[in-house]
Amino acid sequence: MDVGTAGEDQQVQEPVAQIPNDDLLDADEQKSLDDILLPSAGMEITKIVMGQEIKIPGVTEKTCLFNRLPSADISDFLSTIALERTAFRSVQRSFAESVVPSVQFSLDQRQTFSSFTDSSSSLHFDVSDVDAIASSLPPVSQDFSAALADLQAILSEQINESQSGISSKLHKKQGFRDSMHEQAAVVKKLFQEACQEGRSMDDVQTLRFNEFRKNILAQNASIFVGLADVRKEVQEVNAKVDIMASRLNNVQKDAEATKEALSHQLFEFQSQAQENQNILHAQLSEIVDYIHRGSADKKGESGSRGLQQPSNVQMSASAERTPTFAQRVEMAQRHIVHTVLDADANRELLERQAAAEGDRERRRREAMMLKRRRRD
Repeated sequence: MDVGTAGEDQQVQEPVAQIPNDDLLDADEQKSLDDILLPSAGMEITKIVMGQEIKIPGVTEKTCLFNRLPSADISDFLSTIALERTAFRSVQRSFAESVVPSVQFSLDQRQTFSSFTDSSSSLHFDVSDVDAIASSLPPVSQDFSAALADLQAILSEQINESQSGISSKLHKKQGFRDSMHEQAAVVKKLFQEACQEGRSMDDVQTLRFNEFRKNILAQNASIFVGLADVRKEVQEVNAKVDIMASRLNNVQKDAEATKEALSHQLFEFQSQAQENQNILHAQLSEIVDYIHRGSADKKGESGSRGLQQPSNVQMSASAERTPTFAQRVEMAQRHIVHTVLDADANRELLERQAAAEGDRERRRREAMMLKRRRRD
């Protein structure tokens, strides 16, 4: 409160503290673009784990569409906001420059009045005195009022322009957001349709794979059954081959034993035939000698005498009677015929035995070849 003397102008003014220009700006306006943190900077870093779903707080399928925006558009938008803040700061600074001198003058007057009141402690005023003094103060100068009115008009105009610009920007931003929401809805719909189509395709592929698996299993089962049957038949054939091989071995052993017996019998037959041939040759020699002696005796004796019997025939009656020449010839012929027949029979028997032995040898070779093929 400033109070002058009776002859001077008296003014009552409220104390006005000097406000710096930077204090007129709020905390957000005092920050530069580099100091402004984006909303994503205060979020917690999401750890990505392989094989699990990634969940980012505040980020959905719609927000992913903003990544398609070019960085130039975002930079232009931020630069326009910075220019508007700069213009608003210039208006605030011009207002502060026009108002600060008058406020400083009022502060100086207040300090003068306070020093005066300190020196004259006998002055005391009440409310009626203050009202009287306030009514006696001269009015504010018209120039200062006009300047304030002009400043207020300029500030109102700039604030209106700034608000209209901000509202237009907000309207554009809202339209951009709406368009982005629409695009996000379209993309989400397309994504859902693609997911649904993918799931349907997966179901179809799963059904086809199951059918293919069933067919393969059925074919494998039939193949396994056929292989089991073939294996069983092969085992049966192998068993039959083993039986035939054992039988052939037995036949071979019997044939070898029979061959040895036949060889022994043939050797005995040859020795017997040789002996019989020697006996027959001796008997034939005796017959020939007897015939020659008989013919010679017939020529030497007279015709009236009868045929003398040989000395060996003229034996005693008690001795055994020897066969006559005709009987001996008949016996020799009969023995020769029997010998020839026995030789023919033995030859046929040997031929049959040789044929049987060849047949058995052929069968044995075939069995051996079959066994080798089975092993291969």
